[in-house]
Amino acid sequence: LVCVEGWSAVAWWGGIRFADFLAAHPPAPGARWAAMRSAVNLDGAGRPDPYYVSIDLETARHPQTLLATHQAGRPLTVAHGAPLRLLAPMKLGHKNIKAVTDIAYTAGEPPDYWNERGYSKYDGL
Repeated sequence: LVCVEGWSAVAWWGGIRFADFLAAHPPAPGARWAAMRSAVNLDGAGRPDPYYVSIDLETARHPQTLLATHQAGRPLTVAHGAPLRLLAPMKLGHKNIKAVTDIAYTAGEPPDYWNERGYSKYDGL
């Protein structure tokens, strides 16, 4: 995990490869994006602050992109994104949304929380 603030960390994650999820729940023809949302995210003051990110389906199909349910061999804690977290190691950390509550496929690029606040929409390699 590489943070936009310049730090990085190595961790062991477990779950389902996003590619396998896409195979089991394929997008409609023409879809190019996965839009993910966390309806349970809170801001620094504890107020609701829905968080949303998008990744292109090519990134979602990358063999290292994971819908994580475990860290270090144990179920995710709330602090680490329980019950489901996106892990896309080829993207910066702010793309790795915690506590995913919704996944939708879209043809056009969906809104992205940090992109709307001035960060690059590419966010990685």
